[in-house]
Amino acid sequence: MNKLTVAIFLYSISYLSGQEGKNLPSFSFETISADLETIPVKSSGDAADDIAIWVNPINANKSIVIGTDKKWGLVTYNLKGEILSEVQVGRINNVDVLPLIKSEKKTSFPIICSSNRSDNSVIFHRLYPTGRLQYLDKFKFFPNLKEVYGICFYEDNDRIFLFVSDKKGTIEQWDMGSKNFFTKAKRIRTIKVRSTVEGMVGDPFYKKLYFAEEKKGLWQINVYPDVDLDKKLILKTDKKILKADWEGLALWEKQNGYGYILISIQGSNKFCFVNRKTKQIFKTFEIKSTPQIDGVEDTDGLALKVFKSDLFPEGMLVVQDGENGLENQNFKYISLSKFIKQKHEK
Repeated sequence: MNKLTVAIFLYSISYLSGQEGKNLPSFSFETISADLETIPVKSSGDAADDIAIWVNPINANKSIVIGTDKKWGLVTYNLKGEILSEVQVGRINNVDVLPLIKSEKKTSFPIICSSNRSDNSVIFHRLYPTGRLQYLDKFKFFPNLKEVYGICFYEDNDRIFLFVSDKKGTIEQWDMGSKNFFTKAKRIRTIKVRSTVEGMVGDPFYKKLYFAEEKKGLWQINVYPDVDLDKKLILKTDKKILKADWEGLALWEKQNGYGYILISIQGSNKFCFVNRKTKQIFKTFEIKSTPQIDGVEDTDGLALKVFKSDLFPEGMLVVQDGENGLENQNFKYISLSKFIKQKHEK
């Protein structure tokens, strides 16, 4: 064990010892590498941002990654990182996907939502298995949000909520009705914190929304409005390892409520797995260069899906790379097999 690992281990014990007397997890510092990378986005500078993954239910090898170019629009990629489709629709910041929605014509298809900072709106597209995106609708119902930023679907028992955040720390929760193509669009709740919120992810097992306040840490709330909000800060930023700002969030779901919340710790160029059940830190890692693919720094968005394909037999993690050498920014693909092969919890 090198000095850095020892230091992080000791730090984690010190940090977690105040966590209400819970059993302390082992805290390890891992180094991994990316397996594949996408074609760079069109725009230069800070442009690539967020990702969503749609798993093709008929042929997982034809699953699709949807990425944002926040100066231009949306891009879809195949599992090799090749571009399938592009649509120029504005300053698209964050993106999410519902795997199946029913239309008025009784057809079913995946739907993509994205936050558009050009006109403070949310745009909906139909995703085709070829990667083509078809414009469906634009909602401009956010007069109380200073600048739409993060976006997240929550789906549970045919109920669909949409969470939209801004750069001032406001989150709006919208009731979108059922899977019958958003028969409602009603704002039901507003949540406030003090700094920017971008990363959000829903947890239907615990009926929670997790969201990252960039300067403060990881929060959770109850999703359903008929119970108390119960807003809790479950993990704080610090000035050593878990530096602000915290960006993308993803959920690695396992059976019986086990699994992990994954956080992009942009301030440290690291990533952190948090035990979904105990809310304790499980593992941190960083993504380093290989002779074939550069490392990952300054990550904004990330997405994680469990599925079986030829290239990704256990599923994949996709992260935005803020520094892609001499090229424009892009997204890196990491096989979940790299984590499954390591000793970890359920």
